[in-house]
Amino acid sequence: MTAQMIPFDTTVTIREDIPKYVRLPHQAMGYLEEKIRSAMWWPEVLRVQRPDGLVGTSLLKQIAMSAAIRADERKHEFCWRYKAEVSFDMRPWQTSRRAKAPIPFLSKTDGDTPGRRHSQNPFPLPGSLAGEVRRPDVVIVENEGNRWPGRGAVDHDGMAQWPNLLRLVEVKFPGDTWGKGQEEDYVGIAGDNHHMTVLKVSGGEEHAKELVEAAIAAGFLGKVAGRLLLRARLRSKIPVPQAAWFEPWSALEGAAGSAANGVAALWDTAAQGVRELSADTQVWLRQSAQWLFEQGRWITEASAAGHDHEWHYLDDTNHAVQRYTAAELKAAWQQIRQQTDLTVQQLRQIDWGQVCITMSGGMAVVVLVIDGVLVPVVLTQALVGALAALVAITATAGDAALMAALTSPPNFSFTANGSHDEFFP
Repeated sequence: MTAQMIPFDTTVTIREDIPKYVRLPHQAMGYLEEKIRSAMWWPEVLRVQRPDGLVGTSLLKQIAMSAAIRADERKHEFCWRYKAEVSFDMRPWQTSRRAKAPIPFLSKTDGDTPGRRHSQNPFPLPGSLAGEVRRPDVVIVENEGNRWPGRGAVDHDGMAQWPNLLRLVEVKFPGDTWGKGQEEDYVGIAGDNHHMTVLKVSGGEEHAKELVEAAIAAGFLGKVAGRLLLRARLRSKIPVPQAAWFEPWSALEGAAGSAANGVAALWDTAAQGVRELSADTQVWLRQSAQWLFEQGRWITEASAAGHDHEWHYLDDTNHAVQRYTAAELKAAWQQIRQQTDLTVQQLRQIDWGQVCITMSGGMAVVVLVIDGVLVPVVLTQALVGALAALVAITATAGDAALMAALTSPPNFSFTANGSHDEFFP
């Protein structure tokens, strides 16, 4: 039986007629409207308990929009007109009495080579004070073939860049307000009011809430004929051959409240969460992370040679469901770093993660909770299982041995072939 598909709510209103700023460039409204309307399916906020015990909230609609744009960026190797949540260093602008432009942080995974993409790391400046790093929702560039997303002419390494920022776009979903100094800083990134657009989104909340709740109910019951799939509008140069949809968020909501019990408990909760995912998502997730569907625990032990470590996931019957060697995890981590810009230190700060959106072409968006902040990252399917294992192992089995393995020079590469992951020296 085919799954039930529900057309998107048409009552959402997106206003850009704010006299203080300019309207969007030609065709930009169509692209952003699709992302915004799709994001309106998500619940308004998610309450996340931080390691220090404080409870924060994240705007899930904002995360959904950013995730969809980042997937497009990744698909086009970051030569894309729209860039989501670019992190800018505000210190040059603040200390020069606004004479110097804020500098976008670039990826460090490619060294200091020209043409680097902007960093995907949400915390590019460790120990930064409030307001020293800003992440506007969207930056639209003049030339999509130029990865530089700033209006300035020099990067952090002193390399010359061609100014490329056409428009800064801030999207205000229901309940989102300006933070202290945020609007002024965004004008500083844009350069002036004529390079900045503010979109105010309203309407559609009640209908979206009802549909999300219905999807969650269908996921929990598991007996509804044909899962309730929420249709999401996607714009792509290559047509998507099948419908795309958002996954339920109920498991993440439940897991967030268990943060005080440690990451191990959260991954136990995740086992229930993955069963709520769509059938297609479960199929490929089982290929590389079967352990997520089983109750059990990770253990570590020295390898037969005695100079390396292996990690095994044992189910309730002590049967080994998954196994990783240190070399395999190290190789996978090198590729995860290249795709996400995350650091080993941040790996230890990840509280929880769940596949939340499925994409075509072997890509998936994973939302991680890092130090109480929701962060969307785009990964190839083959690496999703490895990332899940790294997060769980870091917290539950042999953290010191794993850290030693991840920080040593890599000697393996990570690939996927058929229905399982393979590693080749």
